[in-house]
Amino acid sequence: CEKDPSENDSDGDGTLSVKFRSWSNYEAPAKKSSLKNATSLMSSTYLDTYAYKYKIKFTTDKIMSGINDSDINWVTVYESDELKKDSERDFEFFLPAGEYRGFAVLHSCDFHWICDNNGVEMPITLSNCSEYNNFNNSEEKVYNIFGTDGIYDVDDTGVLQHVPDAGEHMGVRFNIYEGKKTTLIVRVNLLEIEWNDNDGDGTWSEGDEVVNVTLPDGVITMTDFIAEYE
Repeated sequence: CEKDPSENDSDGDGTLSVKFRSWSNYEAPAKKSSLKNATSLMSSTYLDTYAYKYKIKFTTDKIMSGINDSDINWVTVYESDELKKDSERDFEFFLPAGEYRGFAVLHSCDFHWICDNNGVEMPITLSNCSEYNNFNNSEEKVYNIFGTDGIYDVDDTGVLQHVPDAGEHMGVRFNIYEGKKTTLIVRVNLLEIEWNDNDGDGTWSEGDEVVNVTLPDGVITMTDFIAEYE
C-alpha cells in the first residue's frame, strides 16, 4: 500500500493529510442496492459512517501488549465534538519527520452506517456496546488503538492488550518526511450490508437487524491505512 519517496527522514516537520473513505468512493464504483429475496433479506451498498470521533492521534512508538497507554508519546492531530460523516473529516496537520506506527481514535459508542437504498442514503443505526442501543448515548466512548499488527484495547489499569481474532487485521505504518506531504487514506472496506427488513417497509427501522457484511473479493481487512507520498 505504500510508495516511499527516495528522500531520507530528517528532524523537520512534514504535513499529514488524513482522509476517511469507503471502498465504493476510493477504490471502486458503488454497486446498486438489490433485493436478496422476496421476503426480508436486503443488501445495500455501504457509503459512509455517521458518528462522533472525539480525538485522533498518532505515535512513532511501537504499540505492544503490556505497555501503559500513558507512556506512549501520542500526538493529537484532531479533536471534535461534532456528529459527522467520516468523509467530512478530512484534515491536515504538521508532524515531526519519522516513521509512525500507532493510531488511536476515541469515538462514540453508537453510530450509523450510511448505505445506498435504491439511490437514497439510508442510515443503519448500530451500537458497538451491547448495553447501549439508543443513538442518543453519544457520551459513551470507545477507545481503540491500532499498531502495526492490529487492534489493541486498554484495560482498567491503562495497560494495552492485543485483541486476537478481532476481525481487524490491519496495521498502521507510514512515514513523514521534512517538507513533504503524506496522505493517509483510512479506507473502510465494507462493500455491502445485508439486513433483515423485518417490518417489510423497505427501509431500515427499529426491529430490523444486520445479518452479514460483505468485503470485496480478496480483501480480509475491515479497514486499511493506505499511505500516499508527494
